[in-house]
Amino acid sequence: DLAKQAQFEVIRSDVVRKNLWLERPACDRVSTASQSHTLHDEMYSAESNQLTYDECLRQAEQLLFDGKRVIVDANFRIDSDRLRFLEAANRMGVRSLILVCETDAAIVSERLSKRRGDASDADWSVYLKAVTSWESFSPKIQAVRHVVNTSGSTAEALAVAMKKLEQHEVA
Repeated sequence: DLAKQAQFEVIRSDVVRKNLWLERPACDRVSTASQSHTLHDEMYSAESNQLTYDECLRQAEQLLFDGKRVIVDANFRIDSDRLRFLEAANRMGVRSLILVCETDAAIVSERLSKRRGDASDADWSVYLKAVTSWESFSPKIQAVRHVVNTSGSTAEALAVAMKKLEQHEVA
């Protein structure tokens, strides 16, 4: 995969979210807002999203401080989250790119239906929510954003991603 080939450490927001949630005291995991509020809803609330991105950023900064290279695998649908990570990399003097994986909705649907045993809870409804709430890229993000078409094979997408990293002297 990309991280292995380019020698990056990987921080997956799905794994970070689950670890944070498991570390919370049981009394904090019960919603007082509504009896119908499910555990899943709480795990993906705005507050939980913020905590997840905060922890991903903390881990990324620590790895960068330790001289390692980092991929943060997350949705990043909110532009202010993208900017926080980009600004942190800039403060640390680290060259950074944002690789945006894109494919047709039909392919997303097919891949989601086949996914098993993954830390991600994303399904078709999560995908649709992400699409409808996706924020446009700010100019700072546009400057470092590169699309990777993932409609083909994993090997094809990996080759494109590696080429982008090499072109920008990140690999």
